[in-house]
Amino acid sequence: MLRRISRPDTPARWSAALGRARREGVSVRQLTASGAWIATSTSDPHSAYEVSVYRCTCKAAEFGDDPVCKHRAMLRYHLRLPLHISASGMASAAASNLRQAA
Repeated sequence: MLRRISRPDTPARWSAALGRARREGVSVRQLTASGAWIATSTSDPHSAYEVSVYRCTCKAAEFGDDPVCKHRAMLRYHLRLPLHISASGMASAAASNLRQAA
């Protein structure tokens, strides 16, 4: 029987995830038609993952029940959002980011 490991959602883990993403060359792109974001896979050069600030389709996020992944860390960095933010803090951070972009 497999036991799930609950991993913590901490600033240190987000920082480490961004470091891995940068070292491994993860890049994020926005699809023009839908506005959705994708992040490159470092294990398969022909694949990309759908990614948002809260969700990613990579194996670590989908099957590992990990609140932190390098693809979301890179997207948050790209959007100039804090790496570690609570769900309640996201709305104000996103609104602030939109005001700065305008």
